[in-house]
Amino acid sequence: MSHSSDIVPITALCRDATGILKKVSGSKNPIVITQRGKSVAILMSVDKFERSRAEFDILKMLVKGGEEVIRGNGHALRDILKDAVKLLGNMENRDYPSFRNR
Repeated sequence: MSHSSDIVPITALCRDATGILKKVSGSKNPIVITQRGKSVAILMSVDKFERSRAEFDILKMLVKGGEEVIRGNGHALRDILKDAVKLLGNMENRDYPSFRNR
């Protein structure tokens, strides 16, 4: 868990859901929701969730590619990078390295 996350008890979320949603939508960091002092959920902006999801998909592709290389199969790096750019292409907040001009 990132140490930069905010921690909010579920009672505070119930009391001020609108304020907490405004806070999370304007932040890059998730909010940890606790119940009885234990972490039970993560609240994050849709943008952050979509980016995290795209990054996870890329990691899965890399693992799959590594397994294919071990088996003696594989794909050209250019094709892999094109797929990565497609995954990230719909993201509004692009601070990823650009592979388009390579």
